[in-house]
Amino acid sequence: MLAELNQNGLALTTCEEMIQATSELYRATGQSADVDVQVQSETATDATLFVTYGASGDCGTVVMHRDAASWIITDESRECAR
Repeated sequence: MLAELNQNGLALTTCEEMIQATSELYRATGQSADVDVQVQSETATDATLFVTYGASGDCGTVVMHRDAASWIITDESRECAR
């Protein structure tokens, strides 16, 4: 996803930067872009983030794995229960 966003003129290097950038999509639709990203664990090949979007309260755990070329959000990622 980072590579795809960067092909469109962004210069993102971390998952946190990617989430901040995508939160701007909320702002573009008139919603708050306030987002909180907490790194729960991180290694060279795996990361788990907890993300909360401010105004909506939407949240979830984002589990990512890095292969040889890019980070991939895995199917272990989950939205918060409502």
